[in-house]
Amino acid sequence: MAQPATVSTRVGIPNTPAARNIRVQLGRVLPLLKEIGLPPTAVRLVGGLPRALLTTRDTGYRVPRHQGLDVDLVMESNAVTAGIRLQEIHGGVLTAHRQFANATWHPPKHLSAPPVDLISARSESYPQPGQLPEVVPGSFVDDCHRRDFTVNTLALDLEAAAELGAGAGQCLVHHHPLALEDLGQGSIRVLHAGSFVDDPTRLFRAVRYEQRLGFRMFGQTLELFRRAVAENCLATVSGTRIRHEVERAFLESRVAAVLNRLAHLGLLAGMGLTGARAAEGREACGRMSEADANRIGMGWLLLLGTAEAAPRSAAQALDLPSRMQARAEVFWSLLQDPLLAEDTLSDLALARRLGPVSRNEIVLRSLQVYFPHLHTRIDQLMARAADPRPRLDGSDLIQLGYTPGRTLGRVLEELLVLRLAGTLRSIEDERAWVREHGPDMQAAAE
Repeated sequence: MAQPATVSTRVGIPNTPAARNIRVQLGRVLPLLKEIGLPPTAVRLVGGLPRALLTTRDTGYRVPRHQGLDVDLVMESNAVTAGIRLQEIHGGVLTAHRQFANATWHPPKHLSAPPVDLISARSESYPQPGQLPEVVPGSFVDDCHRRDFTVNTLALDLEAAAELGAGAGQCLVHHHPLALEDLGQGSIRVLHAGSFVDDPTRLFRAVRYEQRLGFRMFGQTLELFRRAVAENCLATVSGTRIRHEVERAFLESRVAAVLNRLAHLGLLAGMGLTGARAAEGREACGRMSEADANRIGMGWLLLLGTAEAAPRSAAQALDLPSRMQARAEVFWSLLQDPLLAEDTLSDLALARRLGPVSRNEIVLRSLQVYFPHLHTRIDQLMARAADPRPRLDGSDLIQLGYTPGRTLGRVLEELLVLRLAGTLRSIEDERAWVREHGPDMQAAAE
């Protein structure tokens, strides 16, 4: 897998819904770039947009809700300087990544334009497998050859991109010699034989692109992938970096397909995220709502709660926060209750099991997607737990004659359960219940 020079090809742009949407978005953002003082041929549109423009197959992929249009511009000059100029002219917010001489510009809202990643062309080398690369300024060709897969080497001059935004039916595309062939055949191909060893996080990206684009790894790339897994190349990468890659999978619109493929290719086994129930956890991840702000946290509970390894040990290896580790253990313990899998629990029995986590939304949302038959009932339970109306507390019980101690605590626990079950609907109901049942509980304790 030698590194040949890039080539340039004039290609037609298919009239797909994705291409039409991209044209509209480009028509909004590209005019804003004209005043930064760079010749149109000195800036190239790279990454997912050129790939989406040229892809004819409809895989049904949806851009996740947390993402918008991904506008990546690479230039052989300093991208931070270009970003500063954009901000001076148009306003907005600029975030500089000076280590790589890159920047992200968020246009002001009134421009209705997507964020723009400004990238300085560079060459990369890896001092040790799994380490972050050493970076030096480079050319467009260097920047092409540092990329992960051939289908991600597609690039358009800013001038060509502007023509597309104006309605042109074809344009000149710069790319790795095999990029268009791989795009047409639906192939994920690495650029060189050491790609997965240099950066094992590419193993995760390869799988995400497979499922997102409806593509597949073939031949030497699949062989290199399997060899990297067998030789445990992931051991050269920190748990934090691996965690971030799995979390990106949680944000995919085809999350279950991504996770199942990762499991099939052996990546999840090395993290202790396999076992007899693990497939159920992965499928439950596919039922998470893309609109749920807790999507990442829920994904971890579903994977850790169904894995063969103890949740805390697997979570620690991935550098998950201690709070998430604790939630995973709680979720795992709930899954050990066989009655939750049945639809025969009374509201009172369900409230007894879930009372201790009634305020833990991530745990309850995770239970909803794992046990769809409980979805409505858990919604009702959460609504009751969040009911702002006055309820009896410890001071109220003391006024009613209780002394601080175990009995008072047991009465409060029982009130919570009955409240969550919908049996007690007001503070008057609770007072009546305490007067009727409290003496018996106190006598039993004595």
